[in-house]
Amino acid sequence: GGRDPKVLMNLVEEALRSGLAAELALLREGSGEIPHALARELAARGAQVAEVSAEVLEAATEVKSPQPIAALVATPLW
Repeated sequence: GGRDPKVLMNLVEEALRSGLAAELALLREGSGEIPHALARELAARGAQVAEVSAEVLEAATEVKSPQPIAALVATPLW
């Protein structure tokens, strides 16, 4: 098991709300409207967005549960 996919989407949403910059977003093929809307917003803010298979998304992350979107986000230095 891994994290709940809804929790992961919430993390991407929170990064957007916080104004954090994303370099890359991976969107699982066949995802619903909410992940697609997040991907469009990330792209509008300069992230490269790629639509990939579930297998590629799983291989690119440490999360082993199905997820619709993942993003590489720069975190602030405190």
